[in-house]
Amino acid sequence: MQLPQPFTLSVSGNDPKITSKEVLESSVNTSLQDTIDLLTVYVDQTENGLIEQIQALATGLQAAGDWDPSSGVFPVGSEVGGYYLVSGSGTVDGVSFEVGDWLIPLKDGASTSVYSGEWATGRYSQVLEGADGRAFTDQSEMQAATDLAVGQSIDIPTGRFITVAGATYSANDATVIDLAGSGLQAVLAPGASLPDDDAFQSDTRPSSWFSGVTTLSIGGPSGWTLKRVVADADRTTDGGSMWQVLPGAAGLDVRAFGAKGDGTVDDSAVLLAADARAQALDVPLIGIGVYGVSTPMILGAKRLDLTLSVLPGFTGAYVARCQTTDPAAVIDWTLRVEGNNVHGSLRKGFNPGGGVFPSPSVTGDVFVASASGTIDGQTFAKYDRLRATVDSASTTTFSGSWERPSVISALEVEGVASPNATFRLVANFCDRGLYAYNNTERAAFDVTGRLTGELVVEASHVGGATSSPDNVSYRIRGSSCMSWFRSEGSIVSQAWFDTQITMEGMQSIPAFDIASDRVTRLSGCQRGNRGKGLIRPNDSANLSNVVIFDNFHLEYPATDDNTSALEIDNASYVSGNLTVSEPGGSTRIKALDGGDLSIVALRQKKTGHMLRLGTSTTIISRAHIRLYVPRADLATEAIIIDSAVKSLVEYRGVPLPCRLYAGTENELRLPGEMISTNTEVEIVPTTGNRVRFGPGPTTTQIRAYSHAVRGMVVEASDNLQLEAHFTDRGTADGWQQAARENLGTTT
Repeated sequence: MQLPQPFTLSVSGNDPKITSKEVLESSVNTSLQDTIDLLTVYVDQTENGLIEQIQALATGLQAAGDWDPSSGVFPVGSEVGGYYLVSGSGTVDGVSFEVGDWLIPLKDGASTSVYSGEWATGRYSQVLEGADGRAFTDQSEMQAATDLAVGQSIDIPTGRFITVAGATYSANDATVIDLAGSGLQAVLAPGASLPDDDAFQSDTRPSSWFSGVTTLSIGGPSGWTLKRVVADADRTTDGGSMWQVLPGAAGLDVRAFGAKGDGTVDDSAVLLAADARAQALDVPLIGIGVYGVSTPMILGAKRLDLTLSVLPGFTGAYVARCQTTDPAAVIDWTLRVEGNNVHGSLRKGFNPGGGVFPSPSVTGDVFVASASGTIDGQTFAKYDRLRATVDSASTTTFSGSWERPSVISALEVEGVASPNATFRLVANFCDRGLYAYNNTERAAFDVTGRLTGELVVEASHVGGATSSPDNVSYRIRGSSCMSWFRSEGSIVSQAWFDTQITMEGMQSIPAFDIASDRVTRLSGCQRGNRGKGLIRPNDSANLSNVVIFDNFHLEYPATDDNTSALEIDNASYVSGNLTVSEPGGSTRIKALDGGDLSIVALRQKKTGHMLRLGTSTTIISRAHIRLYVPRADLATEAIIIDSAVKSLVEYRGVPLPCRLYAGTENELRLPGEMISTNTEVEIVPTTGNRVRFGPGPTTTQIRAYSHAVRGMVVEASDNLQLEAHFTDRGTADGWQQAARENLGTTT
């Protein structure tokens, strides 16, 4: 240590006086010497003396002397509160030591032969570089150096290293580096962070190297932190050190468990291990990247944010399934699934009832049954899949040409009954997006997809269960999917749509298919459906199907080969407001037992009628239905009523023919303009039916109306605006007004 030179005072002329100069120098130098003497007390003759004092201040331990492990025994007469500075290399009781380590007694008079429970180790190089530290510009320069000694600390851009004897550990050119120039090894300091998971896993440093270290950082600011453990480890390095993943601010990072996240490596086992730890800690499970899976993931983390990619050869009915069923749980899932069309590309629908397999086909094409039927001994139910195994597969023979793939759901949910459950799902190129069934209650789903088969399916009584989805809400968005929503039973559900264009070739598959146990509410907009919307009976006995259209809008539906944009096969009750814009087909209500429905039809793109009610075998009963047509375009008829009972049907809009073929006690309300324009209204003689025209036509126009039949009522715009009734009573045929005043027979 270099001490300050004695103090001297310069003299200029006679000022200050010589006596004053000597007095001042003596006084200052006396004080300076006192300071030097005080420093000398704290500075050892070795350069490490000051370092030891700083270490003692930082740790509370006091240096007890040096210790050389080559002696084969631990120090005698140790006391708690002290530490020994390791001065050489060696191993005692299976624990290796290097120059620079600390040996710390855990009790007074610690054993001289046993390490466990008696001693601990630490490294002062973690805190302070020794006086003999070195720095190099890169790893190559460090490896080439010839003047290194054991125990030196070395800094290079990738971290701080400590030199040990050559061949002490297995070199991996990352955390343990052979130094050709000196014949030594450079070992990454115990507390130094690692750049990525590969560097962590391939780390060959033994567990003893990390004595005194509690945590390890991986991956920099966007990485994760591990905790050193001796049991219950999440990770074990190639060198045998054991670590447990600590949650970060956002949750547990699946990368910390060894997941690759490149979408091609199978991360299935790692994901399940990470999920188990997330459940145990009750923290979110998160992942940056795309994680390949080859088997179904049953995940119990209550909060989750992951992207999964289905790998070739995947087997199972779902990609992910929520395991949490606690009705009080706060569930918050964000899941993205890339299905990768592992079952082939969806091609088109086919009708097995036709007795032949679809054609043409190429290998991998997937066809979807639009109805039930049997072909070559293969019985199909609606929505079953068929995949071609060869090009130009046979249209009559199953074996050697076809196979029947199962349907894989991106997300399956059963038994989640929490009002605090929210699921956000993105499903692309999947067989199916969401499958929610049985006692899934009070949950909210936000589902988005592209080029997926059925985006959302809900079902009751699956697998013999007696429960149904109840009070579930769906927010459904996407483009170019086969269908948007299929309900095979629910007590109460509501679906909001913002969808665009169903998949080409799927005209025979309904864009939405409702067979609810009780009530389904539909709202939002579906644009460009190639398949019709379908409402049909539920297969469960004694259950109703009530549908509420809450300002539901169908834009440009059924533009290909369908005859109906919306078809209600059977429903207990239908109500609300429905807009059908630019339809390529009509709205068809075949059977309905009650309802109050308003339909606005705009810009018909196909000739024919816009609304048809009942069939020859089914009826509309006790319903109030309104049709508004402000612009007809290609439409040639407004309403056809094939069969109705005790119903009120109203039409408002441009004059278009209307027909009532069968039924009793019905009223058809039409604009008076139908008479003034002589628009045909056909009524087949029935019991108690009435056609009531609104006001507008004059008495002259009423007399001239060529389609008048019994049961028609009109209000004239002149002649006191009294109602006129048409009768066919022999010589009294014609319009009768007021007190049977005969207006004259119709022409």
